Amino acid sequence: MNSVELTKTWMHELDDEIYNSQTFSYTKTKLCLIEIRKNILFVFQSLKKPNRKLNDKELHAKVRFNQVRSYNLDEAKVGLLPVNVPRSKYWSKKTPIVLRNLRYVRTEYLSSSSNTKNQGQMKETLFLFARTCRSKEEWFYRFTYASQLNLWKDEIQYQLEHDQTVQNTKQVGRFDSFDEKLHIL
Repeated sequence: MNSVELTKTWMHELDDEIYNSQTFSYTKTKLCLIEIRKNILFVFQSLKKPNRKLNDKELHAKVRFNQVRSYNLDEAKVGLLPVNVPRSKYWSKKTPIVLRNLRYVRTEYLSSSSNTKNQGQMKETLFLFARTCRSKEEWFYRFTYASQLNLWKDEIQYQLEHDQTVQNTKQVGRFDSFDEKLHIL
């Protein structure tokens, strides 16, 4: 498995609704391809609803995409719903991964009839259902990592600058003590 395959998966996205465990049904979802590149989330959608029972390779071969939405995951909140679910049910595929405070980047239309691109800065919330329990856990941690990527970069940059400052002060301290030793001699 190469690194490109690791950042793509098929998930069910809840259509323009807020998740309610009592009224939820998979008929209210649409199957879409999810891809992460660094901290950008891409959601590929098709005009026709693909057969949900197809495996990943068959889906890639048969589905034609007409729209790609992209979101910036910086400062996004990643969680699981419902909140009061027992620990043994965390990774159940019947409950969603919730991505809150997404920054909408743009929508690209891939069909030949409309090639318009929209840009905006609206906040979004996505409810994503994994196809298996194992993939839900993997993608939860991928979303979490991608949402904190810039925070870690800032922390590493701060640490490097701090280490450089400490190095400079140690060098200055060494020279002062060396000069003092010269005066004593």
